Amino acid sequence: MSQSDSPITYRQEEIHAILQLAIAHQAQTDVLSRDQLFEIAEEMGLTPEEIIEAEQEWQRRKPIAQEKKAFIEWRQLQFQQHRTKYFIVNGFLMVFDWLTFGDAESGLLVFGSHALSFSIYIALVWGLFLTLDGWQSRQTNGKAFDKKFRSWQRRKWLSQSVRNFFGGLFKAASP
Repeated sequence: MSQSDSPITYRQEEIHAILQLAIAHQAQTDVLSRDQLFEIAEEMGLTPEEIIEAEQEWQRRKPIAQEKKAFIEWRQLQFQQHRTKYFIVNGFLMVFDWLTFGDAESGLLVFGSHALSFSIYIALVWGLFLTLDGWQSRQTNGKAFDKKFRSWQRRKWLSQSVRNFFGGLFKAASP
């Protein structure tokens, strides 16, 4: 039996990706009806019970998935703010360092000399932490991600509880 005669096999994630593309091409829209979902499932050899069970599990997972999406967006926003602060502060420090200790007459920023004595070290150390923060903000799974996600959920829940408590107090105190 030659290689061309051997059956083609796919891993689970490859099957998922191929079927997802096929469904997307078939539908021509982003929305399918529940009846269309059952028709596609039937063509794939899935029973209505399996689809209903999968649908129920998806409904249970949906709020967590939405919260994780919000958490990822929040982390990326935090990184963008951190990056902006980095450029503003270090830009100011480098200009200050250059004007105070640099060679302002020649207009040169000479690295490794007295021209940028302290600001380059601050930028390098802070840049290291910024890079690590950026790498971390791109992680969307794993133990560290899950730990930070749960911590974010607790802070969010605590903040909401405090707001609700004081909102109720102020509402009760007002005539």
